[in-house]
Amino acid sequence: MQTAIPSGPARGTRRAMGPRMNTTTPSRRQRGALLVEALVALALAGFVAAGGAALAELASRTGRAAERLDLAREAALCVHEQLGAVPFAALPARFGASSTDLARTLDSDRGEVPPEWLAGAAALPAVRMEVALEGLAAGAGAAPCAGALALRVRVRVTWREGAAPRALELTDVRL
Repeated sequence: MQTAIPSGPARGTRRAMGPRMNTTTPSRRQRGALLVEALVALALAGFVAAGGAALAELASRTGRAAERLDLAREAALCVHEQLGAVPFAALPARFGASSTDLARTLDSDRGEVPPEWLAGAAALPAVRMEVALEGLAAGAGAAPCAGALALRVRVRVTWREGAAPRALELTDVRL
């Protein structure tokens, strides 16, 4: 009986190979998958960037709104401090209230508010300031300003944030 002798190299020895084949080149299917993965990564990066831009714009808008609120608060406080220096009995005359007026309001839209009161709020868009004096009787009822037991001083500053109206009001009761 004849036995077949293997013609190849013996086990454990290296056989000389012909030209090497490039095994690192991806197949067409793999290249398509890589392209899809790259497109998905780009889309995700775009969504993240758009969200970051929207967040930055919101933070900027919120910062501007806070600055405007601070301006309005400072203007109202300044008016309150100036009126706090006026003696109680002289307040009705400062507002131009007659002896029978229960309340008197100075309005910047009518040109009644002194310019120095508006100076702090001048940077606000479409600003309006109303400064009101109301006479109070015993039991918190209304009384003529000239003979009132107490006087309520109200400073209201209004402005616009885009299309939305904004307002800040400070109220103080003087005895």
